[in-house]
Amino acid sequence: MAQARKQTKRPVSGKKNVRNYSKTKKKFVKNFTGKYKKQSKKKKQQQGVSSLILIILILIAGFVYFRFFNEKERFPIAEGDIAVHFIDVGQGDSIFIESGGETMLIDCGESSETDKVISYLEGLNVEKLDYVIATHPHSDHMGGMYKIIDEFDIGKVMIPHLDPSDTPTTRYFEEFLDSCNNKNITLSYARKGNVIHLGSSEAEIIAPCSDDYSNVNNYSVGIFLMHGTDTRRIDRRRRKSCRG
Repeated sequence: MAQARKQTKRPVSGKKNVRNYSKTKKKFVKNFTGKYKKQSKKKKQQQGVSSLILIILILIAGFVYFRFFNEKERFPIAEGDIAVHFIDVGQGDSIFIESGGETMLIDCGESSETDKVISYLEGLNVEKLDYVIATHPHSDHMGGMYKIIDEFDIGKVMIPHLDPSDTPTTRYFEEFLDSCNNKNITLSYARKGNVIHLGSSEAEIIAPCSDDYSNVNNYSVGIFLMHGTDTRRIDRRRRKSCRG
């Protein structure tokens, strides 16, 4: 019986190549990953520096704008006490101003809204209105002004000078005139350029610019309220606000 040949295992070159390739691949991936991480870290650092520079530039630009170009910064700083209240009356408007112990009411809205205005003023412990301005004879601006006249101690009442053909004959306007008459209040007409001294403030009449308009809205009284000592910087704009 023939002696069986002893079989020896030969190394498979393919497996060795696979192992070598695997090591090479891992080394390549490791090197590439490390290089990528370094580049990514460097890129993030560069982005962080760029963001910081951008923020600084924005802050500088904001400072320059508000210091040299913002219109509000050019207006005089207020001195003393002043308060301006914008009262919600729905359609129309109502503005109450307090300055240096004196008061002014501009419009009061519809008659149905005027009770809110009265309650608001009473909540401020207002007993006297030194100046009352009815900007123009439409109900959403002075529909309940007769109630204001009846309720408070009134100093001076101002309205625009209307062409006779534009003078309203509505009930609320007649009641307004009756209330003024009952308190012996003589109506004053708003004239462009007149200045109202309200405590430590001044209100210059800048509108209406004419006594003859085709639309009653154009008769509306406009005031330029000034509070502070240095108003020279805004004189030019005030003069340009109305040309009549």
